[in-house]
Amino acid sequence: MNKVQIILAMHDHLSFDLIQAAKRFMDGVEQQVIPVPLTPELTLDEYKQTFEKILQEHEQVLVLTDVLAGACTVALAQCIVQYPFFLVSGANLSMLLTAIENCTELTGEELAKLVVETGREDIKLVNQLVVGE
Repeated sequence: MNKVQIILAMHDHLSFDLIQAAKRFMDGVEQQVIPVPLTPELTLDEYKQTFEKILQEHEQVLVLTDVLAGACTVALAQCIVQYPFFLVSGANLSMLLTAIENCTELTGEELAKLVVETGREDIKLVNQLVVGE
């Protein structure tokens, strides 16, 4: 099975910051993840073109974005019909770590579903866990 390439498509430097945070938990993060930041100087068309070049180089791709209604997600969602990849919004560190840990063992679709489930399981109101409300 081919490795699923993980792409972090996020606003400004968030993708680089998330990679730095992931490196505190595991080795080899930079070999597994490609950051594709949307910076203020890029137009959405330029951003989309950068992304499309990466898609053409990889057979299986999982894209993690920061915000569902954000420019990154909206721009890249336009590519779903033309290119076979999986796009998950609302990514956090737990989701990225799960993706990295499983990118060589699962298909793109399986990995996307697992990452979404990880996100759902990881978001908690901790007060309820501690106090039991």
